[in-house]
Amino acid sequence: MSALSRFAVLGVLLLTPALAAVTPQEVERTADTAALAVDGLIAPCPASVRQASASARCVTSDLNLAATRKALSAASKLSLYGAWRTDGQGRVYNWVTLPSGYVNIGIVPGSDGAGTSLILLTPSAQKPAPQPAATQPAAQPPTTQPTAAAKAQAPAPVPAFKRALRLTHPRMNGADVRQLQLRLMVVSKVDPGQGGDGWFGPVTEAHVIVFQIANGLKPTGVVDLTTWNALFSANARYFDAQAAQELAKRRR
Repeated sequence: MSALSRFAVLGVLLLTPALAAVTPQEVERTADTAALAVDGLIAPCPASVRQASASARCVTSDLNLAATRKALSAASKLSLYGAWRTDGQGRVYNWVTLPSGYVNIGIVPGSDGAGTSLILLTPSAQKPAPQPAATQPAAQPPTTQPTAAAKAQAPAPVPAFKRALRLTHPRMNGADVRQLQLRLMVVSKVDPGQGGDGWFGPVTEAHVIVFQIANGLKPTGVVDLTTWNALFSANARYFDAQAAQELAKRRR
């Protein structure tokens, strides 16, 4: 079956008229969360998806369908409605529960046929039908869990470097930019709140420059592999976020 046919079939399951209560911004935030969960990127949706829902968002994943589903299921910020369902042709779908309604989330194989996946998110027009309760698995013997101290000492994995990030026109955006912004906040000891907006603008560039200076890197404002690894390493040095804000003002 062609890639276009796969999207058309999945559209029967997912692409329903949007609830007014679920805003495009909520769909976009859900897509950002999904992208972070699979270390993927926001990508243009196929034409058939865009035609069915102008609010649709798509995320590319370098993982296969099963691994993508597992990563999304493990994401604490994605409140999935229940068990994943299938359309009988290997494609799976679910719903993300929001205070205002539901967002359909579906996974289809990537069009390149190389074991990748595409995640499609659209606002849902109706509440999902409940599923029968799943059979409880047999009890397993208790296993020794790592202590909280051991977990805290374990180094966090460095997110995969996808591309060089820099100030461009139009501006770069995506889950990797949000990862960058959140890490800059953490290193500069700024309350991350809701995190960054996912757009690489002058303020983000200024923070990168000040971080590079504080960490002995060439202050280019470009997040290449060296800067990315330094930023996400356990040895990343604190930098003054206020100095970055002042730099951004001077460079306007």
